[in-house]
Amino acid sequence: MKKRLLIGFTILGSLCLVVFIAQSLRWRAGLRHALNLKRLPPTTRVIGAGGESWTDYLFVADISISPEYFKEQLSGREFGAEDYFQERIESDWFLKLKPLHVSQSWFASGCSVSVNETRTRVYVRYISD
Repeated sequence: MKKRLLIGFTILGSLCLVVFIAQSLRWRAGLRHALNLKRLPPTTRVIGAGGESWTDYLFVADISISPEYFKEQLSGREFGAEDYFQERIESDWFLKLKPLHVSQSWFASGCSVSVNETRTRVYVRYISD
């Protein structure tokens, strides 16, 4: 009985790990697509992400990154600085995010990137037809 229970928990734990890894890879792929990058900067960590597709494709991600790699993150598209932007991002309509105090924001080809003052936390929102 104990052996069966141990095998069951091992299988369940393995399945949970596989699902977690698959979700993480999917988020990173969505982020690469949104930023139009072949590879994400090495210190990129996805805190939370999500997407939806109905008539348009929408992807949002809350990420952390080392400030020295921030410019590399913007290298995939021709981003331009936005003069007017949301100063605080509480959450997205389908993804609960930790609040982000925005100090700068950029936009290019359906992709907006908002960053905190230290450039360590970034909010990416991408929409396309």
